[in-house]
Amino acid sequence: MPTTLANAVLGTVPDRSLPVVGPERWAALVPMYEEEEGAARALASLLAQTVPLDQLVVSINGGRDRTPEVVAATLRDHGYVDAQRRTCPAVGAPCTRWRRTHGGPDVVVVEHSVPTAKAESLNLAVAGGLVDAGRILVVDG
Repeated sequence: MPTTLANAVLGTVPDRSLPVVGPERWAALVPMYEEEEGAARALASLLAQTVPLDQLVVSINGGRDRTPEVVAATLRDHGYVDAQRRTCPAVGAPCTRWRRTHGGPDVVVVEHSVPTAKAESLNLAVAGGLVDAGRILVVDG
């Protein structure tokens, strides 16, 4: 009986000593439309995960607020530099690849110039080859 009770109590305490990570790569896709208020908090949370993502794709889906500036400032605050800016023909929008010298996920920011539906922007990112991870997590901005 004491062993059963001890196991029951210990079973409620999560074991965080060994992260369980499979062989597959993980990516987060973050669609944002006029997310100026929450963009920094959402990105900071994703970049602070104890088991880091392999990729992070932010799709700024048009809008007229300062979401692109907030995203860029947040990435710079976390040690990223914009390494490559180009038009991604498969996505039909400018893309910026961000790199961090001391590790962290590869980051791609897509900036659609006109309002783009969330589902369309996610499908374009995957079909356009911006994501090569086997598992994708979709997180709203």
